Amino acid sequence: MPVFKTERNRVIVDEPEADDHWVQVVWHGPSEEGSRYLRTFEGPAWPIEEYEKTIEWAVGIADQMRFPLYVVPLRAVDLMRTQRVKQAVRNLTDQERGELRRVVIATLAEVMRDCDDPNVRADAYDLLLDMKVIRP
Repeated sequence: MPVFKTERNRVIVDEPEADDHWVQVVWHGPSEEGSRYLRTFEGPAWPIEEYEKTIEWAVGIADQMRFPLYVVPLRAVDLMRTQRVKQAVRNLTDQERGELRRVVIATLAEVMRDCDDPNVRADAYDLLLDMKVIRP
C-alpha cells in the first residue's frame, strides 16, 4: 500500500484489483456531534482508468486537508454501497424509488445474461442478492 507524503499530510493508496471498476478519494473529519467523533467524507467516483489522475488530484489537495486522504479502488457493488448513493436514494419519493428499483433489477438481469466478464456478472449477482430479488 503506497503512501505519498506531502508537506503537511499524506495520501494512502490502495492498489486496484482486476475486478475494480471505480476509484474514489475518501477522508475523515469531525462530525456534527463534535470533534471527538469522525465521519467519512467521499469525493466523486471516477472510472478506474482515471486511477493515476485520482492519485495526483489527492496529492494535490492533501495539504489543504486536516486528515489523511485515502485513494480507494471500488468494485461496482462497493460503489452502490457508498454514503453518497445511499443519501441520493433516501431523498427519492416512494414512486421514484420503486421505478429506480425496477430499472436497476432489469439492468442487472441484462448484465447477468449478456456480459462476457465473469467478475461483472458476479457483481450483478451480488447486488440482486442484496436487493433480495434472488436467493442464493
